[in-house]
Parts: sequence; C-alpha cells; structure tokens
Amino acid sequence: LFNTFASLLLGIFIVWVRHFLGNIQQLANKVVPSENLLSETKAWATKLAQRSSQALSQTKKIMRMALDSTYEEIFSVEAKIQNRLVGSPDNKEAVVAFFQKRPPKFQD
Repeated sequence: LFNTFASLLLGIFIVWVRHFLGNIQQLANKVVPSENLLSETKAWATKLAQRSSQALSQTKKIMRMALDSTYEEIFSVEAKIQNRLVGSPDNKEAVVAFFQKRPPKFQD
C-alpha cells in the first residue's frame, strides 16, 4: 500500500498485481545505498512539499479507506472528493501553471 500511495503522490506509475487470494505483489519504491538514505529522503520530501497539500491529504484519506472498504465505496468517495477539488484554488493554479509551463505555487 505504501508503494501505491507513494506512486500516486509522485505521479509514478507502478504496476502491482492483486492475486485471487488477496496477496499483493509489492515493488520497492526506491532502493538506495545507506549512505545516500538521508539525502534521498530529503529530495523525496522536497518533491512532496511542492505538491498540493489539499490533493495529498485527500489521496492519503482515500488510500487509508481502501484498506477496509469495497471498490464501490472507494469509487464513490473518490468521485465526491474529485468533484470537490475540481475548481479549487489549487486546481486552478495547477492548470494555469501547466499552460504557462512553470511550477505551480500552491496555497498552504
């Protein structure tokens, strides 16, 4: 679940397969030598800090709910959250920044 969450947050697509018995084949998010762990962690945190905190918190909420909810329940919650976020100041900033080819400046 962590790797899926990290993938959603960073926009990295990691394929994972759910087996019939509910086992999940997980992939490591990233493997680094121990001497690089702190610098890599800080770099990852910097990337996260540049994302919309509103979108990140809602993604985290959905991922946590997915642990004990049905697909239909999560799909419904995700649709409601998506509808609420579309048109938000962060969403508008992301779209404008994309077309202006610049990094977005999200609200805190």
